[in-house]
Amino acid sequence: MLKATALIDLILPASCLLCSDQAARDGLCLDCHADLPWLDGPHCPRCAIPTPLGEVCGDCLQHPPAFDRSYAALCYQWPVDALIGHLKYGGDWSLAHPLGAWLAHIATADHCAPDCLIAMPLHPARQKLRGFNQSLEIAKVLARQWRRPIHPSIERLVDTPSAAGAHREDRARQVKGAFRLRQPLSGQRVVLVDDVMTTGATANECAAAIKAAGAAEVEVWVVARTLKRGGMGNPAG
Repeated sequence: MLKATALIDLILPASCLLCSDQAARDGLCLDCHADLPWLDGPHCPRCAIPTPLGEVCGDCLQHPPAFDRSYAALCYQWPVDALIGHLKYGGDWSLAHPLGAWLAHIATADHCAPDCLIAMPLHPARQKLRGFNQSLEIAKVLARQWRRPIHPSIERLVDTPSAAGAHREDRARQVKGAFRLRQPLSGQRVVLVDDVMTTGATANECAAAIKAAGAAEVEVWVVARTLKRGGMGNPAG
């Protein structure tokens, strides 16, 4: 059996994920951690896209999403995009812990713990091919911090393509009716966890299914948010 220190070394390597220096926190050295593209400026409270004064963006005013709020730790750009890619497509499970820790970094005392968490599900065929659900592995980090359960009874009924490059309207059509809850969530406050928010259409459809199961409130927490070129407004992807 591995000792606790050996297990920690497996999860959090001694060397920084991005350079050769010694890792100090969450898998990174202090300099690389500080240089991450943190999404710490004013942003829309509904979809987390940057807005000049932190006001609700025009798209959310015109088409309010099913989720009530969203939080993103980072912008989806280098090196975050590469690390998420290595996790999802390279099968590097060890990256789930630092990515989850960076998301947990914004879960301050100002945020009330939810009743439960839901990890964005994969279609069974895709999960079988990949071998794991990266959103579930990330959600486990938040679940430990909040000491809240991860609700298991959600299904993805449609195996949708990647959202990269898709327009919001096209993505909304692709994910229509893609999710189903097998158990009620009557009156519960739910946090939906995912790795990346691109158009927001997938989170919206999943949140709608969670609300249909009786949830009183749904927040979306993602490691990274895709930004429109130029940094403002709703992304085309």
